[in-house]
Amino acid sequence: MAIYHYENHMIKRDAGFEARRKASRGRHALWSEARPAVFSVCTNARSMCYYEINSFGGRKIVARVAVENPDTVCPVARSLDIVGDKWTVLVLRELYMGVSRFEELQIQTEATPQMLAGRLKALEANGMIERHPYNEKPLRYEYRLTRKGWAFYPVIYALRAWGEGWCKDESEGVAVRFIHRECGADVGLANVCPNCGAPVARDDLQPVVSSHYAKEREERRAAFKDRQQG
Repeated sequence: MAIYHYENHMIKRDAGFEARRKASRGRHALWSEARPAVFSVCTNARSMCYYEINSFGGRKIVARVAVENPDTVCPVARSLDIVGDKWTVLVLRELYMGVSRFEELQIQTEATPQMLAGRLKALEANGMIERHPYNEKPLRYEYRLTRKGWAFYPVIYALRAWGEGWCKDESEGVAVRFIHRECGADVGLANVCPNCGAPVARDDLQPVVSSHYAKEREERRAAFKDRQQG
């Protein structure tokens, strides 16, 4: 069994991985020659599960990746193979808010390092994000959304609208307001500006985080720092 280094972790590649790599004929992003064996494959799961060993004190990191030959043509089921997980959706929320580095993603999602690393690796394997180095010594990466990742944004926008309407009290206020850049109006929870009637997309909107939500995020950051120092 071969052992590889990957982003400061030790990774194993076993016979099961090789068998699936050969069967795929290199189609999978993580199986290209330019990016050699990163994960081991758990073949008894419906979706392939890649995991690392000796990472974060020897605990395994599991990353679910969409199946190569799904048994349904249902787009909802296939989408859930990629994003049907609370932590994955929270990671995407943060990426849309402009967060790109591991520590802040961990702070704001409140995921464990293992959970976060697994979701990031799965999102990368499924073509939703890309890693880009921002520091060489030690090697550190930031995470950026791909075109496929950005295409999921309307789902998050709709989930926000549903959550504001059905999962909160009015007294709590809207966590993030969106201002139409063109006319300066608050679009509320709509996809059409109520002031000028123009359909709006993400690039048309300026997000404004409420003071309550900003305080919540800052308190999470401070609590994380306190734990690190303690």
